[in-house]
Amino acid sequence: MRQPIPIGEDMSNGVHRRPFIAGAATEFSAFLRVFRELPSIEAILLNPPQGPVPEDAAAQYAVASAPARCASDTNFDRICLYLSRLPTGFRV
Repeated sequence: MRQPIPIGEDMSNGVHRRPFIAGAATEFSAFLRVFRELPSIEAILLNPPQGPVPEDAAAQYAVASAPARCASDTNFDRICLYLSRLPTGFRV
């Protein structure tokens, strides 16, 4: 019988040997790799012309969709300015 992952066990270290969680651990590791590269939305909104643009396509996709959660009438122009700096395929 398969055992669940104990609460608090670190999945990011890639040490898991249980085959049934190999896929989940791989996906989680990929998520962490992208997540760590993302600039903060606050930094983007404070200075959209200078805010860092990730080089990785997965990170670009994430940073293109993230500002939607905090978009408002007062910051929409700054979000659009930042998004205009992304490759064409990631502009929203």
